[in-house]
Amino acid sequence: MIQNETWMDISSGIPQPSAGDTAAGWETEKNPSPEPAGYTEHAAPGPQPLQKPQRVRRVGSFTMGVALIACGVLVLLFLLFHNMEMLFTAAKWSPVLLILLGVEVLVSNFLFRKDKLKYDFLSGFFCLCVIGGSLLLSAGSVVYEYGEGRYEAEASISQQISDQCYEQLQGTQEISSLSVHVSLNGGSRDLPQTYQDLRAYDDVHIDVRLVGQDADAQAFAQRCKAISDRLDTGNLPLVSVSFYAGNLDNGQAEYDLTIHDRFQKELSAEQLAELVDVTQPEPDEEGTV
Repeated sequence: MIQNETWMDISSGIPQPSAGDTAAGWETEKNPSPEPAGYTEHAAPGPQPLQKPQRVRRVGSFTMGVALIACGVLVLLFLLFHNMEMLFTAAKWSPVLLILLGVEVLVSNFLFRKDKLKYDFLSGFFCLCVIGGSLLLSAGSVVYEYGEGRYEAEASISQQISDQCYEQLQGTQEISSLSVHVSLNGGSRDLPQTYQDLRAYDDVHIDVRLVGQDADAQAFAQRCKAISDRLDTGNLPLVSVSFYAGNLDNGQAEYDLTIHDRFQKELSAEQLAELVDVTQPEPDEEGTV
């Protein structure tokens, strides 16, 4: 029985089939079996495209900048003019910072949707500190004005001066109303309780409304002079007296005169006429008043 033999090719080192080997059997051994089903050859990954980094926007920096500028300007004006009323007015408008911060957040979310928004914690904290300080300042002004009997003392002294003016001007038919405004300054521990105890730095203002219609500023100044001479303010500190007459709604000219101190009180009627402010009614379409 003849057996299949395999001989070795010495030159190549590769076993060669013998004459009895079948071609099919040799091809099967020579060529490996096909890959199993489902096998997929993965290609080497190529270079990935560079992604653009997401832009970061800080929300709140604009509001903080506005707040810093406003605070700087306010402090500068206060150092120049020493006006406390200016600080109180600014304190009332401080919540506008919260409105501005909210507008900045809404606008940033609407315009920069593709960007990453980063909320500035320092800006919000600074705005809250400014508003908190403004609230304390406003509360301090209320306590200063109405706390510890200040309001009651001002009202009592105003009534005392009003009664004194009524006694001095009683019987004057030209006066329709008279009001007194007293502003007590300084600390609340030594507030005066009568008009005789008023200090030099306390303010007293008297408003006098006159009836009737004046022909001109000279006639109005003469009436003011007669009433001012009867109104004795010698026992009071520096007092300002304002006179007012006329009615624009009735087609009358309005006259306004304020006597600020005792020097103006000693002026003549002709001199006071130069200080009168006159407001003429506007003419209608036909050119008549």
